Amino acid sequence: MNYKNIIKLLYFTFFCLFISCAGKSEQQDLRLWYKQPADEWMKALPLGNGRIGAMVYGGVETEKIALNEVSLWSGQPDEHQELPCGKEKLAEMRKLFFEGKLAEGNQMGAQYLSGQPHSFGTNLPMGDLI
Repeated sequence: MNYKNIIKLLYFTFFCLFISCAGKSEQQDLRLWYKQPADEWMKALPLGNGRIGAMVYGGVETEKIALNEVSLWSGQPDEHQELPCGKEKLAEMRKLFFEGKLAEGNQMGAQYLSGQPHSFGTNLPMGDLI
């Protein structure tokens, strides 16, 4: 980078900083305020990252938090869910894709890598924290 480009970059950086700070003179109130605790799961506040989570119902004297974790499932292992030849067929599918035979590769992927349409249970809650 030459000297003129560095100066332009610095001016642009300071301009962006100035613009981003200009509108922040007023402090915003970012509190959530509710008149009563949630009375059902769909009205509670979700927290989590997709693997572990909670639904906060709220409350003053007592508070209820429904806890959940991704590995809690009903049912039992199903030996028919996975096809054991999936890994071996992957090299054949890749070869088809690299040769430009996309339809054949997709058909093979659907046949060998999609699993079987058996039910593997449902997600269960961990419990409620009161």
